Amino acid sequence: MEKKSKNSKKHVTYITKDMTMGEIVNRYPEVVPKLMDYGIHCIGCHVSPYETLEQGLAVHGFDEKTTNKIFNEINRIVEKNIEKKKKLKIKIDKGIELTEVAASKIKQVLEEKKSENVFLRLRVYTGPTYSYWMGLDNQKTEFDLELESRGIKIVVDKQDYQFLDGTKIDFVTEKNIQGFKFFNPNEPTPSNE
Repeated sequence: MEKKSKNSKKHVTYITKDMTMGEIVNRYPEVVPKLMDYGIHCIGCHVSPYETLEQGLAVHGFDEKTTNKIFNEINRIVEKNIEKKKKLKIKIDKGIELTEVAASKIKQVLEEKKSENVFLRLRVYTGPTYSYWMGLDNQKTEFDLELESRGIKIVVDKQDYQFLDGTKIDFVTEKNIQGFKFFNPNEPTPSNE
């Protein structure tokens, strides 16, 4: 949906009020800090993947005027981020590597899904420390980079890739806990304060 403002610049609506919070966070993680500024801290709660943006804001007591303000602010954040991505030039240097064990676990999940055109999507959330997200997806955008490791198609947003180049992903068992572990040479070293 496009809108023209007073200065005749077209504004595109990326996030609609009927999108679920889970869908918004997965597609546009850059808006999470703004939502948290408004006290929407339940981004990862069990209801948020199914609740629409409008429902989530209503549950938190926001009136229509404030809801529209938040809605416009997060769409501007997405719009600015997309403009930034358009200018971003990324060179794939070292790529992303899956260990044999990690690739085997991912292949197992892909076989269980039995879906065509499904790939592994990676995300990184930067800050003083990095946190990672990985999941299956079947939709790419113009800002995605496609890589491959051990026969697994990996898709990463090019803005995230600049922080993931050279990352190795393993599947480990530590103290009765199993999971994927990212070994990222780009991660900042914690300071000793």
